[in-house]
Amino acid sequence: MHIATPPHLPTLSRRRWLLTALASAGLAACGGGHADEGTPTPSTDPALTAAAQAAVAQGLVGVTLGLVEPEKIRLSSAGLRRQSGAALQTSDALYFGSNAKAMTAMTLARLVDLGTLRWDLTLTQALGSVPGMRAEYGPITLQQLLDHQGGILAMNGTSDDEDRFLAALLADPNPLPTTVQGRRRYAAQWLLGQTPPTGVTPGRDFHYSNGGYMLAAVMAEAATGLDFEVLLRQHLAQPLGLNLHTLKLSQLDANQPRGYTGLPQALTEQVPPEADVEDWLYTLAPAGEYACTGDSYARWLHILMRALRGGSTPLPASAVARLRALSADNYALGWQALSLNGKRVLAHTGSTGSFMSLAVLDPNGQWAAFGLTNTGYMDAATGASWVQTLLNEALAPFTQSWLAAG
Repeated sequence: MHIATPPHLPTLSRRRWLLTALASAGLAACGGGHADEGTPTPSTDPALTAAAQAAVAQGLVGVTLGLVEPEKIRLSSAGLRRQSGAALQTSDALYFGSNAKAMTAMTLARLVDLGTLRWDLTLTQALGSVPGMRAEYGPITLQQLLDHQGGILAMNGTSDDEDRFLAALLADPNPLPTTVQGRRRYAAQWLLGQTPPTGVTPGRDFHYSNGGYMLAAVMAEAATGLDFEVLLRQHLAQPLGLNLHTLKLSQLDANQPRGYTGLPQALTEQVPPEADVEDWLYTLAPAGEYACTGDSYARWLHILMRALRGGSTPLPASAVARLRALSADNYALGWQALSLNGKRVLAHTGSTGSFMSLAVLDPNGQWAAFGLTNTGYMDAATGASWVQTLLNEALAPFTQSWLAAG
C-alpha cells in the first residue's frame, strides 16, 4: 500500500508561517474518560511493534501505529517523546495536522443535526454583512467549505497567502482583536476580501483550503457565541470519550512530546513562535492544529467504523452516509476517497511541519490503520516526504492483507 497525497490534496509545506502554525497546538485535554463498552481495549502486536521500531531505526524520533477492526484494536509505539527523552507511549498526544479536518467536519455535522447550523447555510446568512467581502463568496455554503469548494485561499504554505495576511496585520493601524473568536473573525474578513485563486471559481471548483475550514468554524462561532474548541469538546471529544488537545506549543508541559523536522540524522526541534504571532496562527486551528493520544485516535476511528457499518454512535447519520457513498477521487468532510488495489478507501494525510500523520479507512467500516509521528519533513520543490514514506511502509503489510481479503 502507498497512500500518496493526491495532487489536489497537498500536505502542508515547510514555509515559515505554517511550519509554526500547525506546530502551535499544545496539550490540554478537551475530553476523555467517557465509557463506551463497544470499543475494545487496545492490545499490543509483535508485528506492529516491529514495524514501529523499524521506522524509528530509519529516522523517526517517535511513532505510534494503530490497526483497528470491529472486535480488536492493536497499538504500538516506538522511539522517544523528544530526543534524549523518555520513551513514547500510546497514551502520549501527538499532533495530526490536517487529519483534524475530519473531526472538525463531524463536530459541525453534529451542530447541523441539532439545527444550530445547516449544510446550505451561506457565509452571508451566517456572518451578515462582512466589510469588503467579495460578492462570489456570499453564497458559499458550509458544505462547500468542508468539501473544499469555497474557492478560499489555501493558507497552507503553497503560495504567499500567509505572508500577505501577516503583512496586513502589521499594516493595520487600528487595535487588533485579542480573543480567539475576534482574531478568527478578523482573519475571515481578510480572507473574504481576497481575490479567489487563479483559475478557481468559488462554489464550482475543488481547491484545498485551510482557510475554508477556518471559515466553517467561524460560522459555528457566530451561531453559538462559543470558541470552536469549546464546541469540539462538547460535541465530539466528550460524547466519543476522546483525549483531544488544543492548546498552544508555548503552553506545553515539559514532559510532552516535541516535534522535529528535517532529514534523517539532521533533525531540529520545533520551537514556539513569538507569542503575538502564535496567537494569530492559532486562528487556523480547526484546519489542523489539534493533538490526540494514540489510543484515542484509535477510538475515534473505531467509532466512525461502527457508524459506517450502520451501528449506533453519537455521529450524525447524514454525514456518515456521505462518507460511505463517497466515490473515488472525491473529497468530503475531511476525507479523500481513493482507489487502492482496485478497492475504494477513505484516506488523509496530515502535517504540522514537525509532526505528521496518515490514516486510511475502509468505507464499509471493517478496518482502519493509522500512523502518528513527532517527525516531519517535506521537500519544498517536490512535495516528497521521507516521513510519510516510512508511515506508508510501516502500515503497508497490514493494509495489503485487508485489501486482499476483500
